[in-house]
Amino acid sequence: MAQIASELFDFATLRGNRGAVVGGSSGIGRAIALELGRAGADVLVHAGRRKSLADDVAEEVRRLGRRSQSLVAD
Repeated sequence: MAQIASELFDFATLRGNRGAVVGGSSGIGRAIALELGRAGADVLVHAGRRKSLADDVAEEVRRLGRRSQSLVAD
């Protein structure tokens, strides 16, 4: 009976805002990055090592109609 956060809460719109998610390439960070995109924010997705994972999440955000880029940094 798992529900995603957008089904549980009515988030305020984030249109015109930007978000950066450290650790956004997997797990909870990935979920947060996608929810920011769904709420209307443009999103920078950070990965510690695997840029391909961050690229995948950034592409998912772009499919939501938002701008998104990935970044690898230690």
